[in-house]
Amino acid sequence: MRLRRGRGGAALALAAGCLLSLVCRGGADVKALSSAVLGAQPVWVANRSADVVLDFSRADPAFKHPSPGVVQVRGKDMRVNFHIGYYHGNVAMVRYGAAFVLAVRKMHFYKTLRSAIENYPLSTKKDEEYISWWGSKMSVCSVDATTLQPVACEDYDPRTWKECEWSKGFEGEGPEDPRLIVWPGKGLFMMFGSKPWPKDPSGTRPEHTACEGPWAFQPWLVQLKHYGPAPDPADPWAKGIVRLQYQSGAALPDGELLKEKNWNPFIYKGKLLFSQQFDPHVVIQPHPNGTCVKLFESSSRVFRNLTSKPRGNTQAVLVPSAFSGEPRDYYLGVVHAESKRAYQNYFYKMQAHPPFRIYARSRAMPIINGQHPRNPVWTAVSFPMSLDLLPETHQVMIGYGSGDQVPRVKLMPWAEVAALFPHMPAGNEFLAYSWGARAARRLRQLGSSVQHALHHGRCQALRHASGDVARDATYSELNEDDVAFFRELVGDGGVVQDATALEGMNRDWMGKYVGRSALALRPTSTDQVSQVLAYCSLRRLAVVPQGGNTGLVGGSVPVHDEIVLSMGRMNEVLEFDEVSGVLVAQAGCILQTLEDHVAARGYTMPLDLGAKGSCQIGGNVSTNAGGLRLLRYGSLHGSVLGLEVVLPDGTVLDLLRRLRKDNTGYDLKQLFIGSEGSLGVVTAVAIQCAPRPASVQVAFLACPSFAAVQAVLRAAKARLGEVLSAVEFLDAASMDMVTAHLDGVTNPLPGAAGQQQQQDGQQQGQQGGDGGGGGPFYMVVETHGSNAAHDREKLEAFLEARAAAPSCVERRRAAPSCAELRQVALTKPAPRRAAQAVMADGAVLDGTLAESEARAAAIWRVREGITESLVRRGAVYKYDLSVPTPLMYDLVTDVRARTAHLPGVAVVGYGHVGDGNLHLNVSAPAGYDAALEALLEPHVYEWTAARGGSVSAEHGIGRMKAAALRYSKSADAVALMTRLKLSLDPHRILNPYKVLDTSAARRVTAW
Repeated sequence: MRLRRGRGGAALALAAGCLLSLVCRGGADVKALSSAVLGAQPVWVANRSADVVLDFSRADPAFKHPSPGVVQVRGKDMRVNFHIGYYHGNVAMVRYGAAFVLAVRKMHFYKTLRSAIENYPLSTKKDEEYISWWGSKMSVCSVDATTLQPVACEDYDPRTWKECEWSKGFEGEGPEDPRLIVWPGKGLFMMFGSKPWPKDPSGTRPEHTACEGPWAFQPWLVQLKHYGPAPDPADPWAKGIVRLQYQSGAALPDGELLKEKNWNPFIYKGKLLFSQQFDPHVVIQPHPNGTCVKLFESSSRVFRNLTSKPRGNTQAVLVPSAFSGEPRDYYLGVVHAESKRAYQNYFYKMQAHPPFRIYARSRAMPIINGQHPRNPVWTAVSFPMSLDLLPETHQVMIGYGSGDQVPRVKLMPWAEVAALFPHMPAGNEFLAYSWGARAARRLRQLGSSVQHALHHGRCQALRHASGDVARDATYSELNEDDVAFFRELVGDGGVVQDATALEGMNRDWMGKYVGRSALALRPTSTDQVSQVLAYCSLRRLAVVPQGGNTGLVGGSVPVHDEIVLSMGRMNEVLEFDEVSGVLVAQAGCILQTLEDHVAARGYTMPLDLGAKGSCQIGGNVSTNAGGLRLLRYGSLHGSVLGLEVVLPDGTVLDLLRRLRKDNTGYDLKQLFIGSEGSLGVVTAVAIQCAPRPASVQVAFLACPSFAAVQAVLRAAKARLGEVLSAVEFLDAASMDMVTAHLDGVTNPLPGAAGQQQQQDGQQQGQQGGDGGGGGPFYMVVETHGSNAAHDREKLEAFLEARAAAPSCVERRRAAPSCAELRQVALTKPAPRRAAQAVMADGAVLDGTLAESEARAAAIWRVREGITESLVRRGAVYKYDLSVPTPLMYDLVTDVRARTAHLPGVAVVGYGHVGDGNLHLNVSAPAGYDAALEALLEPHVYEWTAARGGSVSAEHGIGRMKAAALRYSKSADAVALMTRLKLSLDPHRILNPYKVLDTSAARRVTAW
């Protein structure tokens, strides 16, 4: 700390520095340490709640009553006929490093004959022969850290600002309203204002001034170079004094804003910003050349019941959650407002992130209001100028001037400050902050009963059929002010309100889930997403993140009137490392576009989906999409290296690493992979791509039973392990669906059905009890390798392998623990055409090996087209399940039997047999039906859970399965998930009614 030379506060500052250092290192008793170091307890330690009257008699002896005569005013001689009085007025005090510093306004009151003032209008009235006026200067003082009294003061009166002050009519001269700003990395700054320019009827600038801009209260910013380290000469802010003015053409009512004195500074991420006005609340950013640009504007309703417009003078200080005990950081400031000729002062809370909305106001704070000496009508006047935190003693320090001309410093324990906010009781900050005081009381009443119900899995789940979920009344409804804010933020192109355009965003592509959102937002940057979520969190507006809207569980469409946050315009590839194969892209990039991008550079994406032409990578990650090649490349939990995520409160969480190995603490990105947009919005992804295979071989096989499918799978893993990329299966009903409802799609093995019918009676019998029915079954076997000749030889060898008959066939499995599985003996192939030997042994009825890319694409079109064909037929109930592979098709057989009596209902089974993922689909061309649904649910989930399976293999939970989550997760696991949800999204604005049973999430207390 570098103080002015020759000032008496240096030793005290050093002592205070030692004290604070000891406190910070050891956490020892503050009073004991202060007594040992300073010889006396500091007033801010000994008296935690006090008004310290500041005495400037020792610190500023030169400030005294001048004799009448001539004084310099705005560069001109002014005759003073009478001197009315003088005093130290408004004061600002902050702690800077280990010392305390204050700035104070010094004022003289004069009376002068009108005739003595050049060009001043005369008056014919006797009582207006004289004009009263004042002159002021600004002083900066070092402070005794023990008593908080000023030690030595020095006038700070730069001449450069005076050229803007001279005018024909005036009531005073000099700077006013000091504020001190501790700007980390730059130093200590002082801000003050000067009186307005004349109210010229023409509204033009007086010719004799050299200043540009509208008539207004004029703010100034100056670096106090004598305090702290020497300023960096290269820093544009170190040039001295800066006159602040709005940038020409800025979309602001300049005259209205500038003439207000509400220039309330605060520091955000190393930048100096100003909080201007309070309703609407405007945030501006100054630049070193003095121009100021508006950043944000938000409505603040917390001041609307005041009798006059609120005005503020203090800086806003960041209150960390560790200091306040609340769940989020925020800025704390002070405003004052007139009420019946008296001033009332209030604390306010402002968001610690854009758009810096003011969301809470305290009751009137206890501060001394003195009677104005020259205007007794004003019975109670006080002007807070500064606000600072004293973390060691958990106090707030306020510097202010009162109407009785006595500057003071107010010390308040934090508990007293917190108690002034009636809507946030100090003992229950989190609950009130999250859901309001009334909800907090209700939560306390619910208490242990809710936790007990959660623990035992008995919380009543929400129904997730379309229209069955009641709207949560704790969410706000969208209004015109909200739309105006969003339009200004993302532009007209980013706001969608047209009903036709919203139709596709309100409905999932199957037509099963339909919302009624009236607004969709299409941001183009992470910053816009951050500001949208910050605003929505504050306003309690529910939000549904949406990518390509290709999901199958209703997770990406609104349930009611939630705002749709469409990520499609964030579609840039940010970078690609051709050595490591790491791709970094924005969340709205379409998967096929990314595949084309990396393919041109010799790589392939690690996932492949049927919807790759429209799904987006952000949605893929948020749902942990599996796809066709998970067998080869693994899940996204392994291939995603980093994420950029915006949390529900607008915080941007930068986890966008490009490293394969990063073993530093919790792997936080995993929280958001598969969270379905309920914990945060993914805005960018870093993903590991695989080298593009030089050889892709595709075989299409027909098998007589699901037992034979398992045999082929086992053989494929044994013979093709290092190149095997996919093993898929579909039953005969799936093939019939595809060929009947998709144009141009044909069965690659048209003779397989006839061969199936020629199987002997024993083999037909085996297909019943053991889950092997429904044949023929079809399989797609694909390999990825680097040598086409080698890979094709391996695949042909695999197809020519002779498969022996099953050695053990179980007629019916009573439990999933049965260990006897069908065994396939692979022998040396006979010298016959590819696949003939296998077919002769009965494991494969027929087969074909794709000879071209077109033929391979036609084969994959059959498998990937099943979902589309089902939707074309009509309503479809889709179940995406993980089941032990030997039992996969047993569920299809079971459901087919349960629905056999319903006309038109078709049950199909297909999926990723290579990783045990069954897609069970029930097609109902007559539409969605409650009776049919009752046959299916919860039977499907109970059947799966009883066999150790999962109710969602890759599609996610979404809206469809929120009530079924308990079948795959224990009560303790669901409770922990709920705690994570509430800790990151206490207002539950992100993707409500999905993933978790939100009725329980809303009621559960914050453990």
